[in-house]
Amino acid sequence: MPTLLSPPAPLPDLRVPPGARAPPPLPILFFHGVGLGVTPYLHFVRSLTKTYPGHAMILLEVPHVSLRWSSKGATPVEAVVAEAVAALDALGAPRACVIAHSYGTFCAAQLLSHHRARVASLAVIDPVCMLACYPRLLANFIYRRPGLDNLTSLAGAMDMARYAVSRDLLVAHCFCRQFNWSALAIWPQDLPDRALVVLAGGDDLVPSPAVERYMHVVGRGRDVLYNPDLGHAGFLLFPGWQKRVIAAMHDLLE
Repeated sequence: MPTLLSPPAPLPDLRVPPGARAPPPLPILFFHGVGLGVTPYLHFVRSLTKTYPGHAMILLEVPHVSLRWSSKGATPVEAVVAEAVAALDALGAPRACVIAHSYGTFCAAQLLSHHRARVASLAVIDPVCMLACYPRLLANFIYRRPGLDNLTSLAGAMDMARYAVSRDLLVAHCFCRQFNWSALAIWPQDLPDRALVVLAGGDDLVPSPAVERYMHVVGRGRDVLYNPDLGHAGFLLFPGWQKRVIAAMHDLLE
């Protein structure tokens, strides 16, 4: 599984008293979603590292959800998380700020469940791991077929692209044959104290309005960043919203 370790950039404004040692900045561990691996996220990652210099970045690319052939078949989420823990160990980092999008939030859920001490803070964007018991995720990603009447529109093209990705051999095997949905859910009470949940009101995979209400009911409404107008992965397409998402991560990286 390809792993990119980005060493931290120097902090020119850091002042340390003589004889004291400053703690290293919290590294960032990023889990991507289904599609083309880390490629669609490169602008987001670049903006993140420019906004928060000095933080090491760990990017894990999962081949079987990146439209890349793997002779080993689909990699279980448990194995992905084991690679992430090994990467943190290689970096000498006891904890990290975990940022995850879409499918990556399942990996974050597994990490939180089995290695909670390694998660200093958590940001989940378009969290398909939250309220996955609702029918929206399975119905729209696995079972729904795109209509032929709107293929010339952007929404129709996106539907067709998603359908093609969901029918990829390894993607289909991952979600339809080896996925333990209930074990990979995150409930609001499972979130660490420092957390951010980024939701899009037009997301057809995540029941975002229900997740937002749930977060408020359990007293975690302050941890929600909600855009009523965007769809799934919309933060990658709209720089203004992406900038707000990155700015909201400030407290997670302290």
